[in-house]
Amino acid sequence: MDQQEGGDRPWRARDTRSVVVCDGYLVDLLEWHADEAVTLTLPVATGRVEHASNWRPATIRSAGALEDGFEFLDQTEAMIEPPQVVTVTAAPSGSHASGAPHSAGGRYAMYATYTAGTDARWWRAVAPGAPGCERSNRIMVDVHGTSGRIVGVWSWTQATGSQQPATQVTVNAAGTPVASVTTSDGTTAWHEPAPHGWHIALLARDSRSSIDLEGLRPIQGESVSDVSGTGIPVRTRVPLHVPEFDAAQPLHAQGLRVTLGAEHYVQTEDAWNGDNTPQAQLALCATADELLVHLQVLTGHLPTVDDHDNADSMPDNPLDNERADINADGVQCYIGADGDDLGEWRAAVLAVPISGGRGRGTSLVPEGPVPALSSDGHANGWSMTLRWPRAALPTGPLVFDLIINERPPERERRRGQLVLSGGGGFGYLRGDRHTPRTALALRLPD
Repeated sequence: MDQQEGGDRPWRARDTRSVVVCDGYLVDLLEWHADEAVTLTLPVATGRVEHASNWRPATIRSAGALEDGFEFLDQTEAMIEPPQVVTVTAAPSGSHASGAPHSAGGRYAMYATYTAGTDARWWRAVAPGAPGCERSNRIMVDVHGTSGRIVGVWSWTQATGSQQPATQVTVNAAGTPVASVTTSDGTTAWHEPAPHGWHIALLARDSRSSIDLEGLRPIQGESVSDVSGTGIPVRTRVPLHVPEFDAAQPLHAQGLRVTLGAEHYVQTEDAWNGDNTPQAQLALCATADELLVHLQVLTGHLPTVDDHDNADSMPDNPLDNERADINADGVQCYIGADGDDLGEWRAAVLAVPISGGRGRGTSLVPEGPVPALSSDGHANGWSMTLRWPRAALPTGPLVFDLIINERPPERERRRGQLVLSGGGGFGYLRGDRHTPRTALALRLPD
């Protein structure tokens, strides 16, 4: 992410998280590097800290951005003289308002052991629960500096009172291995990150062995390289050339075209099937002054957009603290500079179709540009053209991604999304934040 320090020069922070799941436990490693000192806060678990009873009321400072969420915390307290390693007996993230258990599969006993070094600060606060659940006591840790690690091990059992699969856990934020775990059968595993992914050394009785997880692999059209001095992989991309706009042809029939369908779908509420099969056609082309992004979206219904007295401004969101227009038929469009980390956007907009052939756009980047918008709605969907001024975009190759939100008229929230960089998984709590695994690289005509 890029930040602006006191209106002075920009600086950059980068983080990466590795989660390695084993039989009965997992290892969690969060690392970061920054040009200047930053504060990184990690919510660890809902539950109770073992062997720590000294807490005092305190205020958690934040950057004040919408996604920080600190303003929703109550009864915040800081741990006095925290130990270097903290263990939390985790609880379900909240009971459903109906009183039903949070997990339909039965209760698990869960334990989280974390360290973040000698200067870590530990907090507890009452925080919002998962959707439909009550508020709960959340344990968090934060660290201030230009680089660092937070290392944790989660272990669990099927029922309270049964033997823990991880009988001994050691975590290390200062070096390698980052974690060692001894399981109930006497096997000890030492975990550490490696250039190819992850390395696990094993000792079972008197036998030694190892496992190597080679998860850092190129995505099609990309190659993986290393950032000097950080050990964090980045991807270089082969740019696709965006054709010049031809005034003699309709916009939807020219340019770089992509069809979005089932393989691009991210589920928010319903899976892709039955009457929930949104599709879209994307066309990209450029003039000397503009990057043109044209969408034709088929949803099977008129576009659903919450409106109020002033259609040009986004209404309030009574459902949560996200922008209201994420729960509408519309698009999230993201543009970055090739070479930046994925998710470091230079320009981004949340846009929805409104009456009169217009669009309502909200920049997702502070003081970022908003493209000129035009749209059209019909019984089976909608279309929109975004005209990005090239003067406001980075020079050289661009990184581009796009998300289409779909909401049927009988729902209050979006039902799902079509993501240009690839679908799969769930996007319920994603809001308008977007850090893809990959993205298109584009080169505009000279």
